[in-house]
Amino acid sequence: MSLLNTWELSWMSPSSSLLDLDYEEGTGTVRTVSSNTDNLYYFSASDPTVLQGSIDISSRLEWAHGVATTSSGTTQPFIYITDSVYEGDYYRYHNGAWLSYTGNPATEYGMGIEIDESGYLWESCWQGNIFRFAPGSSTFQHYMLEITDVNPEGLTLFPYPGGIGIAIGYQSNKLVEFYLFTSPSTWAFLGSASVPGTFDHCNGLEYVSDRGSFYMLVREFGASGHHSILELSCDIMHLEQDTWGSIKSAFQ
Repeated sequence: MSLLNTWELSWMSPSSSLLDLDYEEGTGTVRTVSSNTDNLYYFSASDPTVLQGSIDISSRLEWAHGVATTSSGTTQPFIYITDSVYEGDYYRYHNGAWLSYTGNPATEYGMGIEIDESGYLWESCWQGNIFRFAPGSSTFQHYMLEITDVNPEGLTLFPYPGGIGIAIGYQSNKLVEFYLFTSPSTWAFLGSASVPGTFDHCNGLEYVSDRGSFYMLVREFGASGHHSILELSCDIMHLEQDTWGSIKSAFQ
């Protein structure tokens, strides 16, 4: 991966914790949540250094972790937020009102989330796997990741020929893995790419379609402890993948 831009989020105190990223298609708006200020924040993808505003999170939510937003097309988007304390709880925000759900298959171990065009939520779980489920449903699909001993934090979806591309950013190693989903029963590892830059922790990952790049929310745990956004480019057709030929032939 190549580093295109680095933006320090000086509007957020180092003592707070920002988690996950989500981009609302067609609006230029990126959202993130704080696990200890009880707020959903939003800013422009073109200038993350300027905070545009915030929304108070439902008082029932104890530890906000993941955020996913439906694409524009309605007057107000539907925003989903997961809770990393109450087992199986997650929430939907729409037009000023909150709706709670139970039955998150990742339970309190859920981390980054995303929503696809069919309305399914995708969620990374710190135990090294991914869940796909419809909001409010008790059924789900479950997929294993290549790395299982490092917590997967960021998760994002991106367009890929023949299916849905999934990118995973891990908490404490500077690596992004890429997968291809073509049906509930077909899941394939595409490869991995190293992330440049100086940081200690990946807190979120998002594909920003209008820029054709990936945004990674990172944090340093040293004296500054600040949050930053890295803008990354990646040619996913040239990933580190020993069996790339066999994967391509499986989808022809």
